[in-house]
Amino acid sequence: MALTLVLVLLPLLVLADAQGHSNISLGTSLSASSAGDNNPWRSPSGDFAFGFWKLENKSLFLLGIWFDKIPEKTIVWYANGEKPVEQGSRVELNSDGQLLLSDSQGKEIWRADQLSSREVEYGAMLDTGNFVLGKRNVSTYLWESFKVPTDTMLPTQVLELGGKLDSHLERNYSRGRFQLRLLNDGNMVLNPVDLPSGFTYAAYYLSQTFQTGYRVEFKESGYVCVIKRDGSIVNVTRSRGDIFPPTDFYHRATIDYDGVFTQYARRKNSNSSEGWSIVSWIPNNICDSVNDERIYLQRENDGGGSGICGYNSFCSLGSNGRPNCGCPPDYSFIDPNDSFSGCRPSFLQGCDVDEWKSPGDLFDIREVPNTDWNLSTYQRLQPYDEEHCKTSCLNDCLCSVALFNAGICRKMALPFSNGRQGASVKTQALIKVRKPDLIQRAQISNKKDRSMLVKVLSGILGSSIFLNFLFLAAVCRILLYMHHKNFNKSDRVFIDSEANLRMLSYKDLEEATQGFKEELGRGSSGIVYKGFVMFGTRRPVAVKKVDSIQIIHCDIKPQNILLDDKLTAKISDFGLAKSLMANQSRTRTAIRGTRGYVAPEWFRNTPITSKVDVYSFGVLLLEIICCRKNVVQEARNEHEEILTDWAYDRCVEG
Repeated sequence: MALTLVLVLLPLLVLADAQGHSNISLGTSLSASSAGDNNPWRSPSGDFAFGFWKLENKSLFLLGIWFDKIPEKTIVWYANGEKPVEQGSRVELNSDGQLLLSDSQGKEIWRADQLSSREVEYGAMLDTGNFVLGKRNVSTYLWESFKVPTDTMLPTQVLELGGKLDSHLERNYSRGRFQLRLLNDGNMVLNPVDLPSGFTYAAYYLSQTFQTGYRVEFKESGYVCVIKRDGSIVNVTRSRGDIFPPTDFYHRATIDYDGVFTQYARRKNSNSSEGWSIVSWIPNNICDSVNDERIYLQRENDGGGSGICGYNSFCSLGSNGRPNCGCPPDYSFIDPNDSFSGCRPSFLQGCDVDEWKSPGDLFDIREVPNTDWNLSTYQRLQPYDEEHCKTSCLNDCLCSVALFNAGICRKMALPFSNGRQGASVKTQALIKVRKPDLIQRAQISNKKDRSMLVKVLSGILGSSIFLNFLFLAAVCRILLYMHHKNFNKSDRVFIDSEANLRMLSYKDLEEATQGFKEELGRGSSGIVYKGFVMFGTRRPVAVKKVDSIQIIHCDIKPQNILLDDKLTAKISDFGLAKSLMANQSRTRTAIRGTRGYVAPEWFRNTPITSKVDVYSFGVLLLEIICCRKNVVQEARNEHEEILTDWAYDRCVEG
């Protein structure tokens, strides 16, 4: 009788399972449409939807899963964050059981990788938020989105050993700079990631379950925990079931773009305007976590990376554990649209900046209290007072920032990392900044002189017509007399040879310097000799003899590209050049160049190669192609001021 009951119930259970899943048959597809008629595949309750999710302010789409009953339509999983698709793209569960995403031209963008696609008989969007591919009458799924998460976990979801979540960038769904991972050693960690290489730096959070943890679970009762091998659990987030009961609230846990792993809750009533509430977050203070003694040594061993906010920036704690990123005085964000991109100085630094002036004539010290960078010291001085610390940094061409605390002075060169700022930080940061440029002062003075001249001329020209006529006649007479006088001077007869460019051979220069006899000085790319050349008259010249082999120019920009009479481009001004020996391909040096043309690797702690000139040349080509300057102050909005930022945004938008 029992066997008969089982045989009767089995078809009913299978039918109920199929109905509960809202099964999607083989050969079914969806198309992306800007008209809003995408008709996603919904779960039986309607809580979740799978399909094309339109990006804000763009005609691009992600293949994703989202909460469908709330106004925010919050996305919890996506397949093509790096490659959004345009209108007309299609996702299909084809007759072979393959789930494929293709663009409007039919090119494959993404596919669900399962062990055996030929065994797939249906797809389904479940009420848990899990999209699955399965086979009828089989309890396990052949593929499920829960097994390949992006940045979010949902209740009932599990991360096995080696599993991970990746944050996305603040302004799009490309891979971000932070990860949550369950390491094979049993620890759940949060760590920064180097982009685009994917190298993982030391963790800023550890679950302390070394050799004991084996899975991370989001409990249906409303909290995330690490399950240990003996069955015990270690809570990662707090359970707030009394305030946010799962029967009445949606829950999700996301590693946000700022590196904080946050659990959110949201009332299920679709008419509610409350939005998502923060239930819990880790770590408690992401800015101070860089000083955690448990992971400090590991961070020193791998270099520590750029820290939470990027190189040359500092992190201060905001509300709900969120980090706020800031730049030192006279520094700005490398990417104005991304406060986690790190900072760069708005002036040149290093030992090659105007070597004819003392550092005290070029730089000032700006004090920034309660600020520290703890992994970038190259020299430690003690006992020292603050004034001596300032002086030492000011007169050290390598020093960009000095840190003073309790009689200890630590000096740092660019780039500096893992910065933090807050009341608990007792260190005083002494930032070395450039004084107003003497050229700028001269320009201001010239503007004043020109302004005075305009006023005088206006007064004169405002008199009677007769006096104006006499004045103009006198000016013309004087100019004509000076022209004839200058033209008749004996030393101006050679105007063709002196006023125009002239090509000199090596032999000419060798004779002019008497065999490179008298040395005037040495620069970064060679030795400068004194010589005399006949340009109508005998004129003294300085001749630089380059004595190195592939030179890195370091300052490629339009102002340093000259054209000869045949319009052949010539690179000029090697004053900032860095020379390499025959056996060198890269070198380390302080930042050189002109703002806007400087390659990103200058701001990282890596050797530079001739590719920095290639980057600068690329910016120059962009200017030619786009018919605009690299920086346009009068742009309509800040996103269009910097040419490279504008071009990057256009590229992302396709």
